[in-house]
Amino acid sequence: MTRPSLPIQLTCSLGVLFVIAFAFAKHAISSRELGLCFVLYIVGLSIVNVYRLRLRRSDMKKTMDEVPKGALSDEESLKLAKSIRRLQIAVVVLQLLLINGIVQTRGAPLAPRLAGVTINLCFTFCFLALIRRARRVLKSNTEGRNIAGT
Repeated sequence: MTRPSLPIQLTCSLGVLFVIAFAFAKHAISSRELGLCFVLYIVGLSIVNVYRLRLRRSDMKKTMDEVPKGALSDEESLKLAKSIRRLQIAVVVLQLLLINGIVQTRGAPLAPRLAGVTINLCFTFCFLALIRRARRVLKSNTEGRNIAGT
């Protein structure tokens, strides 16, 4: 099974957006139809990205199972622990920025505020997933050392 390529997806996406914008500029579609086209475009793009993420997740699970326990050196474990700490600090900073952004934009239009909140939460969840994965690797590394040391 071949996997969808990201450059091909981007090229097709830009082509579809160009056709929609061109049709609207030439008055071939109304503004209501333009909105419907964009909604359908986002739904289709979301389906493709969910498919890509599921494929990537299954590949990631396979590679995580292949990592031998205790494969990290002391230096690598220390770097991983520092990275976990930096990601934890980044999550706290992102939440503070989110609260500050909500307070600063009080009374502003809702759509830009929701876009900002969505982007902030997306980065936060990505960082949390990285923290979880790094902790799992670090835990499997320490368990491997305890087994090897006894």
